[in-house]
Amino acid sequence: MTRWVLGYLLVLAAATGLRVADLGHASLDFDEYLHVLPAVAWRTQGQPVLPSGEPYRRALPYTWIVRETTRWTGDSEASVRWPSAAMGVLLVGLVGAFAARWWGLSAGLAAMLLMALDPYMIQMSRVCRMYVPFHAAYLLGAWALYEAWEGRQRGPWRAAWLLLALAALLLAWRLHKLWIEISLSVAAYLVWQALRRRGPRAWLMLGLGVCGALLAWWLGWVEPRAMWQQLNNAPEYAAPWRYDYGYYLRAFGRVNPLLLVSVVPALWWGVRRQPLRGSYLTCLIGVPFLAHALIFDFKEVRYLLHIVPFMAVAVGAAWAGGIASLAAHPRGRAALAAALVVVYGLLSVPQARALQGLDGDVASWREAYAAVGSRVTAQEALIVSVPLVSHYYLKRAPDYVMLNVLIKDAGRQAARNAEGWYLDWYSGRPLITTAEEIEQVFARHPSGWIIVDAARYPHETCVPATVRAVIARQARPWPSPDPSVLIFRWGGEPS
Repeated sequence: MTRWVLGYLLVLAAATGLRVADLGHASLDFDEYLHVLPAVAWRTQGQPVLPSGEPYRRALPYTWIVRETTRWTGDSEASVRWPSAAMGVLLVGLVGAFAARWWGLSAGLAAMLLMALDPYMIQMSRVCRMYVPFHAAYLLGAWALYEAWEGRQRGPWRAAWLLLALAALLLAWRLHKLWIEISLSVAAYLVWQALRRRGPRAWLMLGLGVCGALLAWWLGWVEPRAMWQQLNNAPEYAAPWRYDYGYYLRAFGRVNPLLLVSVVPALWWGVRRQPLRGSYLTCLIGVPFLAHALIFDFKEVRYLLHIVPFMAVAVGAAWAGGIASLAAHPRGRAALAAALVVVYGLLSVPQARALQGLDGDVASWREAYAAVGSRVTAQEALIVSVPLVSHYYLKRAPDYVMLNVLIKDAGRQAARNAEGWYLDWYSGRPLITTAEEIEQVFARHPSGWIIVDAARYPHETCVPATVRAVIARQARPWPSPDPSVLIFRWGGEPS
């Protein structure tokens, strides 16, 4: 037993190192400001609001955690990411406990290794966003639901599992709309079991679940129409792969090919060995995957990462079972396990480093604003592509925003000012969308700065060619400390 405890602790130590090493290296990315700035406002003003004054209540429990973290550690890049890193390590431990309870200690250790080294899980644990806490709540809720329904415990233990499931699902509901996919997966499992067993119990529970879902919809706790619109209203940048049904296969195969190719045989092995648990895992993985790949047209990898912990459980159990079957001798099992870990690490760790942002995947806003901040004056205009970056690094609101994808297509998020300019919902500043508007800016302000991320600037859906043409004519490039950020200046002293 001591060896197992030591193995589990070593895996947790490795997971921790991968998630916290050089955590503040990369500049904050766009979505991270959506928790950081409301958390700071909540702490200082009493309300979680964006710089525009709009309340930001999405994933409010996570914003609260960031608020409390920054209260004691400040709002540096590393400190605001600590909650995700800690939850990432906790998720590794949860996966190990889940697999160990269902398939044994060796399966738990293998599943933990898969989670500890998974590139996507490492990446999401290194950003200040609600996804990793959501993954943990989603996993715990699905696990507890099964134990309450199919577990061998009776009386108070079953009630305890049910209460744990309700608490975890409530937290998942407050963190992300994708929590509803648990209900779809569980419904598929109940139908499967009802058809297989030909008994009324599963049909009864399915009926109760449907009634509960209808009640939640009637009370306004769930908004299936809003979720459907969000997942089938792909923005322009995601339009090229809207009907790409192989998108997720390629995305997972590029980053973690061994896990992808192992999951189907692992699920087959699980169904053969333990039909109930194997079929439940199959539903938890297969239903969301098929829905996102074939039905929803807004395809983003982060919207499907909640199935990765279940994939790790299934594959870890199959690996452990396969090793035990193929090698009766303990040393043989250890050698096979070591070989699998080495192969897995060789395939995954290089991609993990790239996905962490350590190799320049995130624009180097910190360096760019440090270079400009010492030179820009209060009288000069400031145009940026990501307005919340200016609030964080320059402690100044931009005068204008230049990124067309920030125009929202409905309601208050499509507001205009008195001059007819669109207003950015996040910062409340005017959006430059046409050549005429950028010409007006140059005419109003004798000097100023433009700071944009190089990846988006050339795209028509972000900055139209007509606007770029005016900038090329009226402004001059200014030396940027990093090629991921473009800086332009007009008027003022030459660089």
